[in-house]
Amino acid sequence: MGFAQGLVLALLGVLFAAWGMLAFRILLRLAARAREASDGVPGPSTQLAVWNGWLRDPADRRARRGFLAVSVALFAAIALAVWVMAPAAG
Repeated sequence: MGFAQGLVLALLGVLFAAWGMLAFRILLRLAARAREASDGVPGPSTQLAVWNGWLRDPADRRARRGFLAVSVALFAAIALAVWVMAPAAG
């Protein structure tokens, strides 16, 4: 494995770890909000209302944009990995 391949793999690992942490943080916050909005186990309608609120709330804009930025960076790194890892045509 060359230096470029190792660098891309390291980048993918860091981005995936960041993406996973952000995703779980968002999901846990949304689950807590859904539990607060219901008296017991939240149903699908409560969960959809919480998701809708999260998608529209200006207070959550930073979390949404951060997650979107890391997701786009992860997809770009995956595309880069396909290009770097592909065997040379010859």
